[in-house]
Amino acid sequence: MLSNGAAASAVALLLLGGSAVDAPLERAAPKVSAAVASTGGSGCPGAVATVTATGADGFTLRFPGFTARAGGSAPLTERRRNCMVGVNIDRPAGWTFTLRKAEYRGNAQLAKGAVGTMQATYYFSASRSTARYTRTLKGPLRSAWQGGATDFKELGWAPCDSARTLNINTEVRVTPGPDRKQKSQMETGAGGKATATYHLSWKKC
Repeated sequence: MLSNGAAASAVALLLLGGSAVDAPLERAAPKVSAAVASTGGSGCPGAVATVTATGADGFTLRFPGFTARAGGSAPLTERRRNCMVGVNIDRPAGWTFTLRKAEYRGNAQLAKGAVGTMQATYYFSASRSTARYTRTLKGPLRSAWQGGATDFKELGWAPCDSARTLNINTEVRVTPGPDRKQKSQMETGAGGKATATYHLSWKKC
């Protein structure tokens, strides 16, 4: 026998045209697909990036790794490298999304006093709202690095009434130390290949 509270909940669900079984499904995140719309930048000129949807939780972006260098014989133009990737998220009508977390990995070889910076910016096409993430390393250092962005309040939610490309610009910069003869570099990924994983949050429009 149902308690008074359980009976009231069941009646409310029936009045809304649902059931105790259907209710959780209304709150479940939808199935989605993702595809690369564009790529560009000094770190991946003419390169082909690929994206693999991992379900409603998010997707993994694969692109050629790139490296910023400073010191030694490295020209000034190599101190900064970036790769801009536009991603289209195909979602069912009535749903909107935003980024919840982004994960990055790479390698760094920094001389004493040198500084390596990885920065990513995120925004929807035709929107002025931009979220940023920065990971800074200081030399002397020679190791792998990883980072994770979790603050996307400035990005906001994707518009419900139109499809907008999610643009992700990833860059690495290196500032040389006092001894400019010593080489320093910061790399996304390893061995010329890089991956970044992006997790999504969902809600009904």
